[in-house]
Amino acid sequence: MLGGTSFTVGTLRFVWHETTVALWGFAALLIQLAQDRLTPAVVAHTLGWTLIVAGLLPLVFTRGRHLSWLALFIIGSIALARAAQA
Repeated sequence: MLGGTSFTVGTLRFVWHETTVALWGFAALLIQLAQDRLTPAVVAHTLGWTLIVAGLLPLVFTRGRHLSWLALFIIGSIALARAAQA
């Protein structure tokens, strides 16, 4: 495998954590849907924070070397700004 066993294990661990964060965000949306509180602003707020938290993982795991954290922070910030406008 590309980069050896440690690279593969690290990649799988990273992807596992990213998937967990995404599914927690999805669960939050489902809870809000069940409580009949789902509005565009709530969706944007939930997605924004989910993306911000997801951005922390590559920032920590790669010590900032992989710039995906920056994209996730920017997109999350845009979603939060949109939620604040609603």
